[in-house]
Amino acid sequence: MAEHVSKLIKNQDHQFVYRIHNRPDPEKLKDFFAFVKLFGHPSTALRVNKEKIITPLALNNFLKTLAGSPDEDVINDAAVRSMSRATYSTKNIGHFGLAFKHYTHFTSPIRRYPDLLVHRLFDYYLRKQAVPVELLQNLDHLCTNSSEREQFATIAERDSIKLAQCRYLEKRKDKTYDGLIAWMANFGLFIEELSTGARGLVHFSNLPKDYYVFDEKKMIVKGRRTGATYHLGQTVKVRVLSADEEKRLIDFEIV
Repeated sequence: MAEHVSKLIKNQDHQFVYRIHNRPDPEKLKDFFAFVKLFGHPSTALRVNKEKIITPLALNNFLKTLAGSPDEDVINDAAVRSMSRATYSTKNIGHFGLAFKHYTHFTSPIRRYPDLLVHRLFDYYLRKQAVPVELLQNLDHLCTNSSEREQFATIAERDSIKLAQCRYLEKRKDKTYDGLIAWMANFGLFIEELSTGARGLVHFSNLPKDYYVFDEKKMIVKGRRTGATYHLGQTVKVRVLSADEEKRLIDFEIV
């Protein structure tokens, strides 16, 4: 449909609302490749084209290989963060993630305001009627505003999920959970609890008693006395120490 409208309005002083997605930033992509490698996946698993950019097909094929694995959610999340953010625009640059040259949203107008704009414009063009000048003049602003409000809604959604996770885990402190080491720093391990996707911190002081050293290059934490090591992608058993609803922070301990 987006391609059809693009042909209809070609060489005319008309506009349309596209859902666009730019190519990923090379530096962010480089960081993503390095992150994946830390989880034990070979660099050859992610093939790039002549321009050193991974193709949507190659990325999707790689992510499919992670289905059902403990590190699936963590790497999927990292992949999304390495990509450019999809937005609404009157200037069509294509949709990188879907590998479409023309793409828009044409679902129920109840879902998104841009969908309603698409419906209105499509109706005018199909009927070969002139689009109100005021609508055309405001279209760029409406696209920008819609993109901003979408981002706001995404942040609100994530915050509400974190709140629900905190409330759920706070009431179940006595239980032991399966977790995955999703990241680490010089003060502790960031754990993703696998049943809820909740992420929290295991501070070094809450690890089995030892003096722990963080090797940032290898992304390994090692105890000097016991030799116990922790690495990215490792599955561990954790228990909830605290879940602060107000700050949306969760503290775990390894058991």
